[in-house]
Amino acid sequence: MNIQPGKLKKQRKSAQTAASTLGARLAAVVKFAFFLGIIAAFLNIYIYLNQKISETDRAIRKTGQQIEKTEREIAQLRIRREQLSRWEHIRGKIEQFKLGLREPAPGQVGRMALLTPQQAELVPLESVASARRVRPNGRN
Repeated sequence: MNIQPGKLKKQRKSAQTAASTLGARLAAVVKFAFFLGIIAAFLNIYIYLNQKISETDRAIRKTGQQIEKTEREIAQLRIRREQLSRWEHIRGKIEQFKLGLREPAPGQVGRMALLTPQQAELVPLESVASARRVRPNGRN
């Protein structure tokens, strides 16, 4: 038997170091994969936030364009209102539809008297109450 005492010790040490280096390598690979995963997660969050920022920016620009369009429409409507409320336009419509001045119907006329306190004392209350009677059509 040709066994040398130093050879067994080396074989045991090499087997232990092989197992320990395999564990160390596996731990290093796991650590590297973990850090790589963290970097990938931060990159994905960065890309997602940039997409949201650009979408929000587009929505802001679109809303700004709608506001500008609405303001232009309002300005045009104001100009049109001014044109339609001019006497030239109104006179043309009066002539077009033959809307001459006419006397009002009796139901369209109301009278109001402004009296001084001395005049109000002279007016009997019965005459004020009788002037405020209900008409047959239900209007006062």
